[in-house]
Amino acid sequence: IGQYIEQQFVQLRKNVNSSTRLGLEVDGSLQVVENLWLDLTGTLMKATIDQYIPENINRDTVYSNVSPVLTPSFQVLATLRYKPIASIDVDASVRHVAQSFTDLSNATALVLPSFTQVNVHVWWNFMGAHRLGVMANNITNAFVVTNGGVGYVQGAPVPTYFVQATRNYAVVLNVRL
Repeated sequence: IGQYIEQQFVQLRKNVNSSTRLGLEVDGSLQVVENLWLDLTGTLMKATIDQYIPENINRDTVYSNVSPVLTPSFQVLATLRYKPIASIDVDASVRHVAQSFTDLSNATALVLPSFTQVNVHVWWNFMGAHRLGVMANNITNAFVVTNGGVGYVQGAPVPTYFVQATRNYAVVLNVRL
């Protein structure tokens, strides 16, 4: 839940006297019409750490009523699945993740930005168990950040990012023996 560690990770779990996580999770699938399904997975959450005192920053710091790091308040994945014929599957998905803090100070400058990512995949199923897919990922070329921490530039804290791929394409062959 705290301080950025030199080995390139953030301490995410440590017992605290009191914290709260309230939320709603949704996971479901709906057949809209024949051969068309909508899958939806989402989380809406409010998380608060009542008080936390870091052990490894050599400062007398107490964080009160802060959000945990790397914990977005909202994320959703919606996928439309279409099967026009028995051997073809088409998936189009949209994923949105809200911003999250990279530091327990909850400073507005130290966040992972929110993002919305769109992917489209087309699959051809052949010879029973095999399939060939063409994937277009992050087709809107969104700035997708899924992890990060805090670094320092001239003594000032700045967010650090683990950035995912920009728009990309792939051809995938699945062979099941």
